[in-house]
Amino acid sequence: MNALFHYHGPEYDVTAVYQPLWFVAPPLRLAILAVLVVIGAVACTAVWVAEPTYVPSPNICRADEITRTDCIHPTPTVSLWPVGSGVTR
Repeated sequence: MNALFHYHGPEYDVTAVYQPLWFVAPPLRLAILAVLVVIGAVACTAVWVAEPTYVPSPNICRADEITRTDCIHPTPTVSLWPVGSGVTR
């Protein structure tokens, strides 16, 4: 028995999902499918457009870029622990 055996139920059958459409006339069936595609496209577009805005990360200068003015120069911090202290490995 492989793992795909569990996916043979009626809830995974594509024809069972679209079977109610076979009781509708073909032109109306095509119109229903077109409406469903448009609803899906509109929903995807709405989510894409309304995605949350984010604040871009600041442009931080590298150590050798002292003369640049279009980036943020980091200020050196004082360490509370002396260099070399900590866990020896």
